[in-house]
Amino acid sequence: VNHGSLPIFPNLNSLDTTLKFVGLNGWKDLLFALQFFPNLNHLKVSMEHDRPLDLEEHNNWYAPDYVPDCLVRKLKKLELMMTLKMTDNNLKLLAYILSKALVLEKLCISCRHKGRSAKDQLWNALNFCCSLFKLPRGTSTCEIEISDAYIKASSNDFKRWTPYMSIVY
Repeated sequence: VNHGSLPIFPNLNSLDTTLKFVGLNGWKDLLFALQFFPNLNHLKVSMEHDRPLDLEEHNNWYAPDYVPDCLVRKLKKLELMMTLKMTDNNLKLLAYILSKALVLEKLCISCRHKGRSAKDQLWNALNFCCSLFKLPRGTSTCEIEISDAYIKASSNDFKRWTPYMSIVY
């Protein structure tokens, strides 16, 4: 990928940032930006959307033509704070990240919901957890944690068929 005159930050190993996204292009922009941080091992991203999430459904997620080096060789912890709509596109993106991140030890997803009843939020979160935990990973030791206002779940407990889910409903 040609990055022109954009600088590379080889000494940056941890980044905590807030990004404003426009649909799925924000995800693609984030993956593109990772190439400028080749030694990043901890990324914490709080995502804010510039437009309603329903418009995301009109975009389809496609994996980029490149894989950021830090995603494959360096990234050990990824924390995502987002307003999450439980869509196939979100699962496709997370499947891409999990399959490419060969040294990832922990993926933490903290979700906010908008415009849904508590019952719908809980049901969607439980379904999303089950789908997310079943995704193949580049490393078998990667733990996935997901939490929102109603649940906290860990893939490690899910694998043992005794899912720890603390429901705060």
